[in-house]
Amino acid sequence: MGRSCKKTKKTTQTKEEKLMDLQASSFDLNILKGALLINTHGAEFRIVGFHFYANDPTNVYVGIREYNEEGELLEVVKGISWASLSEWRIQVQAGNN
Repeated sequence: MGRSCKKTKKTTQTKEEKLMDLQASSFDLNILKGALLINTHGAEFRIVGFHFYANDPTNVYVGIREYNEEGELLEVVKGISWASLSEWRIQVQAGNN
């Protein structure tokens, strides 16, 4: 008795489709704590938290710490609007939280 092999069509997503998937996703912000952010100039930062202001609750801010030239994480925490990170890259490592 012969076995039939069902061929599955491999689908690949474009960069835009993957971006759209992320934009439509929902997840706990705590997953992003400790994630590496890289800005458009190559500077690296770590996410340390999130906050918003009561008078502007729709604008979420990301608390970040920058790395210095020696690769050490600076103590200063800066707040930057999540919306302004659209051109930045993010790397999330599993098991950090």
